[in-house]
Amino acid sequence: MRTHDFAAENDASRAELAQLLDELAFEDYGREVQGAWTVGATLAHLAYWDRYAVSLIEAWQRAGNVAAVSGVGSEHVNAAGIGDWSVLPAAYIAREVLRAAEAADALAASVSVELVRAVDAAGRARVLRRHAHRREHIEQIRKARGG
Repeated sequence: MRTHDFAAENDASRAELAQLLDELAFEDYGREVQGAWTVGATLAHLAYWDRYAVSLIEAWQRAGNVAAVSGVGSEHVNAAGIGDWSVLPAAYIAREVLRAAEAADALAASVSVELVRAVDAAGRARVLRRHAHRREHIEQIRKARGG
């Protein structure tokens, strides 16, 4: 397994996520974060995008070329997913958000240096640096809970 400059940050943000999940009560999952977004929907959104990162990284590795595989615009995916993410059971969300984060972080940490350079050059750094997206939503959830 390779260690990249972002791997420790990914690991730390996953630990922050695990700590947040330990702090959440069942009723917190329905708490509003912003507009239609609840804590549960936000966590399910994180799980989705970590899984998306795994899928995209695997496709880049198979193709051997970042430019050969394009991604999907997040605005449309989020608009399509919010309805489903909002009704998932809390126990499922709590389990799957960590499972997805672990998979994304492990794969990102293992990619070649060449792939990291190509991803960065293509402006897709957040696909490997999962901590940026994760911490953004952890902070939103903490604020919504009054923390």
